[in-house]
Amino acid sequence: MTIRTDLIRSAARATEALGQAACGQVRRFLDSRRRDGGFAGRSDQPDLYYTVFGLQAWQALGEENEPPPIDPDYLRPFSLGDDLDFVHLCCLIRCRACLFDGGPHGATLKRSLGVRDDLAPSLRQRLLTFRLADGGFSHSGAGRSSAYGCFLGLAALQDLDEMERGGAGQAPVEGAAELLACLSRLRCDGGGYANPPADAPSAPATAGALVTLAQLGRPGDDESVRRLLALRSADGGFRANELTPVADLLSTATALHALAASGVDLQPMRQQTLDFLSGLWSPKGGFRGHVFDGEIDCEYTFYGLLAAGTLVVTP
Repeated sequence: MTIRTDLIRSAARATEALGQAACGQVRRFLDSRRRDGGFAGRSDQPDLYYTVFGLQAWQALGEENEPPPIDPDYLRPFSLGDDLDFVHLCCLIRCRACLFDGGPHGATLKRSLGVRDDLAPSLRQRLLTFRLADGGFSHSGAGRSSAYGCFLGLAALQDLDEMERGGAGQAPVEGAAELLACLSRLRCDGGGYANPPADAPSAPATAGALVTLAQLGRPGDDESVRRLLALRSADGGFRANELTPVADLLSTATALHALAASGVDLQPMRQQTLDFLSGLWSPKGGFRGHVFDGEIDCEYTFYGLLAAGTLVVTP
């Protein structure tokens, strides 16, 4: 299972935690954010970054053989991503991969959209232009790799492998040893991971690194798991770092997902975390990023689904 498919399958379990009625509201909210073939962000314009989250959330809650949530014509102007930075190139690749296999429900969207699989090799060439000498990727364009950049880079490489192989099994990741070596250099003393230039661990960076390690067959960084658990706040959410007083949804969802990937039992924190999520829920059908955020969007709505779904016990 790849990073992308694991995220979508985890979010798909949110129906069990939130209920059919709430997830129906989410679908209606997502529908209201579709613009010109994509999904809008906090403005009223379609945005490639927010389209990833809208598409993943839609697929997590979707039904077999329903019409695709985005129009492939929206992606065509981006071509091979020559004018995109690293993060948005990864967004383009993930959108195409979602449309290629239809998320957790099989290949229904591929048949509907006729995705051009032959773009994958050229997209790979473009992606590898962002690989740095230290073996990883930087999400910020800096000369040194970051934990989040390595997470995004691995996810994009997996997506491209799936498209090139026609979805037939999971291939060994190109440059896996270099990614592992890069992450080892990004590990903080005492556990946890930071995104340079920060030198202290953060929840999103640590979560991204732990998921990357698990995907590469190297789970079990107990010190980093303990350091991530230490960022859990009294209200059931996770703070971004030790200096941040308020928990947020991005940190909470990514931390829960990484802890689950690391084999941590989440059930002792389940109800309190669901109460935290309830405090960020909007009757409009989405989630806010934190208690002081007055707006809902596709990104945080997906993170709400991911957090809720990750807390569901699986056999």
